[in-house]
Amino acid sequence: MTFMKLRLNISDDNKKLYTNKYFLTFAFFIVWMVLIDSKDVITLWRHNQVLQTLKTKELYYDDLIQQDKDLLEDLKNKKYKVFEKIAREKYRMKRPNEDIFIFN
Repeated sequence: MTFMKLRLNISDDNKKLYTNKYFLTFAFFIVWMVLIDSKDVITLWRHNQVLQTLKTKELYYDDLIQQDKDLLEDLKNKKYKVFEKIAREKYRMKRPNEDIFIFN
């Protein structure tokens, strides 16, 4: 019988806990912040992932911009080797009487 009384007392304590207005308010607040709010945890996590991918893309494009700036500077200085390099590599041009072998 003492076990049964003890078990009833525990359930009575839980009943009091679940009907406590502070506990209910706190539980509602936690559920609201984790699941329902527009800035919930899942949305923040997804936005953080998107932000990380955008930062890596930004670094990639910054590198491309720097390469293009260097190339533009060389072209402004009229380095004819650069013109020839671009013509040969990008547009696959060649000089007369010259054979080109392209390996991929």
